[in-house]
Amino acid sequence: MDLMPTKIFIPMILKDCCNKLLFLIVALSLCSCQYFEKVKVKRIVNHTYGRQIDDSWTGVQIFEDTIIPVTNIVEKPITVITCEEDNICPECLGKYLRGAESLVNFFDTDSVQFIEIIESQRYDDIQINIKGIDPNKVKVICDVNKNFLTRNSLKNIPNRHLGILIDNKHRIILLGNPLRSNEVSELYRNTIRQMIGHGGTTQLK
Repeated sequence: MDLMPTKIFIPMILKDCCNKLLFLIVALSLCSCQYFEKVKVKRIVNHTYGRQIDDSWTGVQIFEDTIIPVTNIVEKPITVITCEEDNICPECLGKYLRGAESLVNFFDTDSVQFIEIIESQRYDDIQINIKGIDPNKVKVICDVNKNFLTRNSLKNIPNRHLGILIDNKHRIILLGNPLRSNEVSELYRNTIRQMIGHGGTTQLK
């Protein structure tokens, strides 16, 4: 049996080891990044949970046929607030808000409202795509000064988590977007059911 020359065999071993080592380094880096991301989110949640929001800021509420200035946007005992990125297309926003209306309709009560905060000022495009959406259930509010997130210390929350559930005392009960995750949606539904039974509040742990 012919043996592979040593000068060829050794570099092949080294190359194989280097590839495995590189793969291990990349895998460990990804695990490390995921770990630190989880730690970061956990710290944000711990800092946010139970804190009162300040909703007394100036914005404009967009209706399908008019626009009006608003302050003190929270009017109902149970409120879901989400924020979408400025570059969301108007058609996508319309579909998103119909999903929000379905979420509110699920509870068959006037105690729940959904507020969507946007920064886009393309009012005409937005108005076309919110026709038929009940503004008593779903509010679309433009943050004209772009300070809602900063004012409420929510700026560092990753976009996929950028939603909050608040009770009748304006305390943050849950953090997460129920329209972007089935697990978060189920958690919101169960929590809101409990809140409805307790007049818009829940026992914070």
